[in-house]
Amino acid sequence: MNNYTISLAGLAPLLFRRKWLIILGGIVGAILAVGAVRMLPHGFTSQSAIIVDNVRTGAANGGGLVTQEDILRTQKDVLQSRGLVGHVVRVLNLQRSNELVPAARWPAWLKRDVTILADQLRSLMRIIDGGGGASDPDNAAFNTAVEYIQKSLRLTSADQSSVISLEFTAGAPHVATSVLSSIMKTYLDDRENAKMQQAAEISQLLSQRVAAMKGEVDESQRKLETFLRQHPVPEVQGSLAASVLLSRSQEQLATARSDLAKWRTKVDILNRFGPNALPEVLSSQTIQRYRDKESELVSKLALHDQLDPRRLPLSNALNSVRAEIRRETDKIAASIRNSAEIEAATVKQLEATVANDVSTSQQSSVVGSTLAALRSDVDAKQQMLVAFEKNAADQQRLEMSQAPLARVLYPATVIPSRHFGLAALVLGFLFGSLVSSAGVILRDVFNATIDSPLDLAIATGLPVLGSLPEIKGRTRAKAIRQQMTSETLRALCVTLRPEMRDTGEAVLITSCEGGEGKTTLAATMAKTYADDGFRVLLIDGDLRRPRLASVIGIRPAHTIEGVLAGAVPWTEAVIHCSGSGLDCLLASGRSRTPISAINSRHLSRLIEEGRRLYDFIILDSPPILRVADALLLAQRCQHVLFAVRAGFLSPDLVSQAVQRFAPSERSKTKTILVRVDPTELDKGDYYGGYGLTQLEAP
Repeated sequence: MNNYTISLAGLAPLLFRRKWLIILGGIVGAILAVGAVRMLPHGFTSQSAIIVDNVRTGAANGGGLVTQEDILRTQKDVLQSRGLVGHVVRVLNLQRSNELVPAARWPAWLKRDVTILADQLRSLMRIIDGGGGASDPDNAAFNTAVEYIQKSLRLTSADQSSVISLEFTAGAPHVATSVLSSIMKTYLDDRENAKMQQAAEISQLLSQRVAAMKGEVDESQRKLETFLRQHPVPEVQGSLAASVLLSRSQEQLATARSDLAKWRTKVDILNRFGPNALPEVLSSQTIQRYRDKESELVSKLALHDQLDPRRLPLSNALNSVRAEIRRETDKIAASIRNSAEIEAATVKQLEATVANDVSTSQQSSVVGSTLAALRSDVDAKQQMLVAFEKNAADQQRLEMSQAPLARVLYPATVIPSRHFGLAALVLGFLFGSLVSSAGVILRDVFNATIDSPLDLAIATGLPVLGSLPEIKGRTRAKAIRQQMTSETLRALCVTLRPEMRDTGEAVLITSCEGGEGKTTLAATMAKTYADDGFRVLLIDGDLRRPRLASVIGIRPAHTIEGVLAGAVPWTEAVIHCSGSGLDCLLASGRSRTPISAINSRHLSRLIEEGRRLYDFIILDSPPILRVADALLLAQRCQHVLFAVRAGFLSPDLVSQAVQRFAPSERSKTKTILVRVDPTELDKGDYYGGYGLTQLEAP
């Protein structure tokens, strides 16, 4: 009876009995593995590398240090950006190429059918997505090519290194190398063009501003020269004493205007190029950390397609990070504008102070005050011009340092592909063998039927006389199993008739259900005993569905139904088989009241008289779970042989059938396992009867 366990001691014999099945599973697994490897898409991988030189080591104004890792991370994002990859797809016309994606090496007929099915599915999806309209196939092919390149392009860089390694796999070697070469060329050209364009725009803006400020200085200088020509020198010198107080205010005003010029320069940059061009923004550690987080989220988003539900939390996090970047950028921009406004207010205040001092000075010397004002204006504008030129030069150097210098380390080359044929063969064989072994073990563990003599003994609580294999297979194997079956039945003979007696033994053969082989067992036992020289009478006790006549191949003139009805003496109804020396009393199945016939005195007389004439009377009977005939026949027999077909019934059902026998009948009941799969037997199962002969012999 199965308890869903298997011992380690029984595991090895179980696997050995199924060794050919396990080997066959390994062979099938190896064939499937090799076929799968051969049918897998075969790609060609190209490698290349670029080196990014970091010429910017830090940031001003306490904005923090921008490291080489930060620059490399940004450049990786640029290399995998959709705009750059889309440009490469258009230049190489990859949306129409059949060699971009590695194709499976299927048979031609299978590839054709798969292609037709894929086209039909795409047409159906276009109808569903477009509400019945047709979408642009070129655009769909373009998007597919871009997404494949973005997913297959692998970028790596080591710590403390300026090298970015590029690797890409395509369906053809020339496509793999051309894609990498085009990506690197586009990247380098775009970086150079963007850097030069940005530098030119900033230079033009700064030049315009410097020219305007020089014009203001020249205009102030002309006003001063005109004033000096219009007024005599003594008059001017006489007014200088009254302007001492004014000079201090003018110096403060000049300083304030110089600071205002610096802030206005930053405001001009802010208005022209936006807050991202400000040095304070570029050097901010907070913004740099947010940009690092943004790059990480963009890389994660690239790993998932548009319909992947995991994109939503990543997109929300990316929007949040970008909002924080805008917030920090806006804070810096607002701070610059606020500082410029404060400085402008300071200049206005100082200008008012200077104007007041000028008014006071004019009371003493209008000429001196005017002269001082003109000189102060010239000095202030000259200082503003010098400060702006210095700031402009610093800004140009800063902008030039924003784009790292990059160059190709080595061009794209195809690396040798790997072959996994032998590994697939070995691993496939091992995997197939393991799966087959697991299947054999699980079948044995979870099989809820009686499969062994131990299961039968536990289910019935009765002695098990042995196991009989199912006679099938090749001629030689069939003959061997027939020989083994005969030996087991001879052992049963010793068990059922341990010593020679004056009267024979009546043996009832029954089972739980039909189709378990009890009729074949009865006929085989009778023939075996008759061949050994015993006097044997084989009686068909199944008056409902008799099968002995068809098994033996005899059509009797008189049947047991006539004997039990008292119409024919049983000796006249017995048929003698001259070939085996076996006597048979067969049934026709025409009895209308089988129970009454079995309960008749004629059956008791038949068995009593037969025991005096025969060594064995073997009765075949109907299944015990179907009718009560076997229970009645068991009362008239000395032995009941309960046949159970291996792997056919559950232990509970067999136990229920045995419980139908009365306790007195159960003591003379023994069991036998029949129709056992030959692969499930060992030598001990064939001769199980011998082991019990000593126990049964008095």
